[in-house]
Amino acid sequence: MISETQWEIIKLLTKKDRTPTEISEKLNKSMPTIYNSLKKMESLNLIKKIEEKRGKTRPYTNYSIGEGFVYFMEAVPGMAMKKFIGVDENLKIHLNIWSIPQKEFHYYIEKFWWILEDFLDTVKAVAVFGSVARGKAKEDSDIDILILSSSPKIIDKKFGAIAVGKKGKQKMVISQVFKEKEFKNILKKKSKLALEIIKTMKIIYDPGNILSKWK
Repeated sequence: MISETQWEIIKLLTKKDRTPTEISEKLNKSMPTIYNSLKKMESLNLIKKIEEKRGKTRPYTNYSIGEGFVYFMEAVPGMAMKKFIGVDENLKIHLNIWSIPQKEFHYYIEKFWWILEDFLDTVKAVAVFGSVARGKAKEDSDIDILILSSSPKIIDKKFGAIAVGKKGKQKMVISQVFKEKEFKNILKKKSKLALEIIKTMKIIYDPGNILSKWK
């Protein structure tokens, strides 16, 4: 299990790499406590040393969480396990989907994503917005999606309105498709749609951090 101190350190390192001294000052904890926690986490491959630089009186080391990890715990009748899983882009996407409040929509968003994957060479970012992103969707609500693409006409034709799911139990996914520059422009003009998207969006795919900087 991760201790409270280790978890506080991890939260700091998700924002930026830090030295033990910086962590100690930020958390108001003693250096021995911080060093012990860092060594334990390093032995579990949760964090890593990324560089050592020469300071005024001694060398100092920066610590990083690298690409990150998932701490997975499962306890069901007949089985119990816990493990750490390294994060890659694919897992990150599914974690983003699972972070959407209403789990009954996860399956349909994943189905949509699996279809969209074949077009990722033209897709720059994807986010869910509106009632589903807020966690206030009705059972029959459509799923609103933002897609930034270098080929918006092609993507809009394929994904502007698409039913996903098993036959007889489907949901409509309605996509708003823009070029990055076009979306920036309507955001500057304070378009109601653009402001609603930014206010409510749950980012699914954003490798270039286009949407993250607006959130």
